[in-house]
Amino acid sequence: MLNVPDLDDYDLSSLQMMTTGGASCPIEVIREARARLPGHLLELYGMLECGFQSHTMPDEDPEVVCGLVGRPLPQMGVRIVDDNGKDARPVRPAKF
Repeated sequence: MLNVPDLDDYDLSSLQMMTTGGASCPIEVIREARARLPGHLLELYGMLECGFQSHTMPDEDPEVVCGLVGRPLPQMGVRIVDDNGKDARPVRPAKF
């Protein structure tokens, strides 16, 4: 959307939510979207075959959560393993 040459000619006032996925959205793109578009930009993490499993939240500061995969959906389980397939030890959670 940001690459549309005449973007400012469109009435986007009803736009409430945008999502991005496939790769982490660069912070520069997030900043431009926040400056030029209404609504919230969420980053999703998942697979085409089974949908998304986690996402950032509208009330989270994009400057803080950029590059993260968000919080898992309530019905999803999350397991983090090391390079050997063993459960990684817990660390203090990031403050969002």
